[in-house]
Amino acid sequence: MNKKGFTTIEIIVSISLVSIILIPLLVSLVKLREDYSKVNDDSDVRILGSSIVRTINNDIKQKGGIKSITCPQETMCTITLNNDETRQLTLRENEETQNLDITSPDVTKLQKTIKRTTLEYKNITKNKKIMTKTLSSETLKTTYNDSNKERTIENTDNHHITHLTFKSNTYTVPKKENTTQKLYTITIHMSDSKYNINVYGLS
Repeated sequence: MNKKGFTTIEIIVSISLVSIILIPLLVSLVKLREDYSKVNDDSDVRILGSSIVRTINNDIKQKGGIKSITCPQETMCTITLNNDETRQLTLRENEETQNLDITSPDVTKLQKTIKRTTLEYKNITKNKKIMTKTLSSETLKTTYNDSNKERTIENTDNHHITHLTFKSNTYTVPKKENTTQKLYTITIHMSDSKYNINVYGLS
């Protein structure tokens, strides 16, 4: 008599073999998705940085360079240009915390904090905004209760701007006797320092 269909043992063996193949594949796909998300985040920050540098540098060049810079606070720099117009670079921060629903018995507290940092570049002389850029980052704070002892873990996604600084260097202009210029550098500091944004301007 011809055997029709599969026996229970054959089905179990087949499912086991498929599982052995699929589980590593799924793990790889999850890791690939995380890596892709990270690459996207990095790319977004670099594109934003290029946009900020291009906007500010173009404005400085069009107005003949920088006369002076003062940064009375880590969140604000005032730039006086050679055509006597004034620019202001301002960093504003907004933070919002939410308590999330807890689904695990081991977790005693779950909080999500959304931090938004907005960089504004403004023409003070004409009271006109030239550029506004906002970055958002989320921090998930999870508190566990392990043997009556609390343990907190924080995970942060994306990046935000932390503060502003500037410096100036005087140098001699090549082939021009007794002529010096100043190179001003404004640094927009990021939560991850490898993404710091440098804006340059000559006097």
